[in-house]
Amino acid sequence: MNPADRSELDDLRREQLHVRNLLGQLDRRIEQLVSRLQESAPSVVPPPLPKPADLGGTRSRATLTPPEPTAAEPNVGRAGARPSESVPTAVSAEPLELRVGTYWMSRLGIVILLTGLVFLGNYAYHRIIPLLGAWGKLSLLALSGVALGGLGAWLARSRESTRNFGRVLLAGGAATIYYTAYAAHFVSALRVIESPIVGGALLLALTGAFVFYADRRKSEAVAVPAVLLAYFTSSINAIGEFTLFSNLLLTAVAVFFLARHRWQRLSFLSLAATYGSYVMWKLGHLLHVGGVYGEFGAGIIFLSLYWVLFTCAVFLAAPSAMRAATRIAFLTLNNGAYFALAASHFTSARYGSFWIFALIFGGVLLALAALAFRLRTEERALDGSYLAQGIALVTMGLAAKLTGPQLAVVLAVESAVLLVAARARHRTLLEIAAALCALGASGLTIQTLDEGETSPLALALPVVGLLLFDTWWVKRLHADRAEFSGRATGFAFLAMATLGALVWQICPDPWRATAFAGIATVSLLALLVRLPEITTPAQLFTPFAIAWFARALLVETGSRWSAFAPVLVVAMTGWAIGIFSGGLTFGRVRMSDISRLYRFAALAMLGAWALVYVESAWRVAFYAGGCAALVIIGALTANPERRISGAVYGAAALAFFWARPGSAIMWVELLAVLAIPASLRLGQRLCAETPLLPSGRDALVGASMASLWLWVTRWMFHHGHGSQLTIAWALLALIIFAAGLALRERIYRLGGFGVLALAIGRLFVIDVWRFDTLPRIASFLVLGVVLLVLSFVYNRFAEALRRWL
Repeated sequence: MNPADRSELDDLRREQLHVRNLLGQLDRRIEQLVSRLQESAPSVVPPPLPKPADLGGTRSRATLTPPEPTAAEPNVGRAGARPSESVPTAVSAEPLELRVGTYWMSRLGIVILLTGLVFLGNYAYHRIIPLLGAWGKLSLLALSGVALGGLGAWLARSRESTRNFGRVLLAGGAATIYYTAYAAHFVSALRVIESPIVGGALLLALTGAFVFYADRRKSEAVAVPAVLLAYFTSSINAIGEFTLFSNLLLTAVAVFFLARHRWQRLSFLSLAATYGSYVMWKLGHLLHVGGVYGEFGAGIIFLSLYWVLFTCAVFLAAPSAMRAATRIAFLTLNNGAYFALAASHFTSARYGSFWIFALIFGGVLLALAALAFRLRTEERALDGSYLAQGIALVTMGLAAKLTGPQLAVVLAVESAVLLVAARARHRTLLEIAAALCALGASGLTIQTLDEGETSPLALALPVVGLLLFDTWWVKRLHADRAEFSGRATGFAFLAMATLGALVWQICPDPWRATAFAGIATVSLLALLVRLPEITTPAQLFTPFAIAWFARALLVETGSRWSAFAPVLVVAMTGWAIGIFSGGLTFGRVRMSDISRLYRFAALAMLGAWALVYVESAWRVAFYAGGCAALVIIGALTANPERRISGAVYGAAALAFFWARPGSAIMWVELLAVLAIPASLRLGQRLCAETPLLPSGRDALVGASMASLWLWVTRWMFHHGHGSQLTIAWALLALIIFAAGLALRERIYRLGGFGVLALAIGRLFVIDVWRFDTLPRIASFLVLGVVLLVLSFVYNRFAEALRRWL
């Protein structure tokens, strides 16, 4: 019979035995369940069967249907009930005890047995070595392996129930024979073969035998234990160089099985065992030599051969044998283990050459990416993984060789090159790699600028330029997508962060706020070339500039004009945004809103600047002049924000005026107070509507009239005319009332009445008791005339006043 047919027949018999066991378990469970239900069910007399005469006539389907079971008659007790009607169809999993006994105990036992044999060999080395020579001990080991393998082969062929157990014993015997051949040359106490070539050839022959047997049987169950136990037997003893060669042969076996029979489990196990055994080899040399292993080339050569074989497995394995995710995990583990172990060699023995190794290995991975692109076009992730890892290693090699400014510029150049090389197949991957390089370039530049060891301009400007190029190129790559690119904004943010660090380093403290605000202003030019991704992060400099401006005001650093410059720049930024942005929006935020915010910020900064650098005697005039200018400009441009800002400045001017008691009386303050209602009136004429809400305008005009009354009062007392204050108030009331009539403004007339009421109150509360006869007479006369004049006016123009009111 053909061995392949025999193997297939054996597998079918094994499955048949397993099904029989399951059926037996199912029968026993059914019997137990039926017995329990019959014992617990109450005895009920079944209903009598119908007589044959009752079934006469036509036999309908309903009369032939058996009666439904009663509540006390469970279905499982019915004769002839099918199993599907009585018990669930799901079969419980195999008991844990049975699984441990049939599967795990055999494998654990063979490992323990081999360990015992190794320990027995060590015991024989100390106790029986005078009695047995090397040939005797090797013969015992070989006989043990042959006996163990023969028993396993017999059990695997004799009965189906012992097939798996026999295969485990067979693998253990093969591993014992392998160890015997290994010890014949590489264990000094058992050495009978002096030539390493003969010892290696024997191991090679045994490995070939294992491969032939597992390949002929097409059984991964034979191949996995044989190969792994061969790793185990060589790793628990004194490890020499040939262990590396042995592992190389075993690695080739695993790759062969993966390519031929698609046994990926063996490949993963071999990967872990090969590199793990290499680690033990290196540790063994460290313990015996007491330092780094002297022969640098041997370890690297074997390590590189392992990597080459496992890399071949990546390309030789068919897609059905190794899925894409599994293949990526395998190659990543292979590359990572190789690089980590090889890097430990270079860092301990040849540290100066590590960067060369990283560059070469990274270049090899990039070449493999190109090869995978040609050979595995359907697996996009394969060449992408090699590409990503190759880029990472090339970057690491550059980082190991270069430092500080050189590395920063190189990383910036690398980010630009990666973006230019981006293609549709791996665009996202290359963009991520470019972003990481850009991040490293920006971080190194900022760190180097902080250390101050190189020329700031020579370092930062190339990096900023390359990062801005990255921004433009990414926007170009995604031109078919949304108008605003978040990826391009990330590169622009790094460019702006680097530029900000440069400005911080080279700009004097008093001018930093101006410089930062200037960056935000200049960045608006990017809107002309449709790159709002540059403008957006640059606007973060504006709040920083405002904060630095506030700090400069608090500590009063720099001159008056260095503090005024950021105010002007922020105002220019707000004005420029309004011109260049058009209808541009960032999400839900419109650029016009940002422009408005900047203008308000500039006016607030201007007010704070005046508070520090404008002399107190001129502050009222400054704020009142700002109020008049803003209200008039707002009226001319139909901009309500400017008019509101003007009202705020006007309120500030009046507040400062009231906060200066006992100060020198200045005519410029009178003009400043009068300028506020005058500008409101002129603004109303220019825009044909009130510049402010009526309530706000009336409040500001009323406060201005109150300030006018206060200025007159201060002026009278300052010049020694306190006794004539009632007369001054009466005349002031007449003037205000006349203005209200002329302008047809009710608020002025109410203000005139208010001042007149104060004059009357003062006349009867103070003047009548305190002054001489002549001043009192004058007060009464003047106030009386004023009242008469006002009364005449109201009578004469009563009809017109009714219409106005």
